[in-house]
Amino acid sequence: MNSLVVFYDPGCGLCRRFRHWLEGQALWLPVDFVGFDTAEARRRFPSIGSVGADRECVVLADDGHWWQGPEAWLVCLWATRAHRVRSHQLAAPV
Repeated sequence: MNSLVVFYDPGCGLCRRFRHWLEGQALWLPVDFVGFDTAEARRRFPSIGSVGADRECVVLADDGHWWQGPEAWLVCLWATRAHRVRSHQLAAPV
């Protein structure tokens, strides 16, 4: 995996704040942000309209793996230099 695309809702305040936060982080790999309901989103992830991206964050890796909801948020943390260890801790079973 060499890059990620975060499909988000540009009209959602939480989504915009998270994008701004993530863009300010030192990252291990490039992260692009694409509005979930755009032609660009459909080009990059043709099934984006059927996975509920209007309700939950969706992240797509360049190798074809994708995550949604809590797993997508954890992948975003995993991409950061400062929070990768925390992402593993949060993903581990209690």
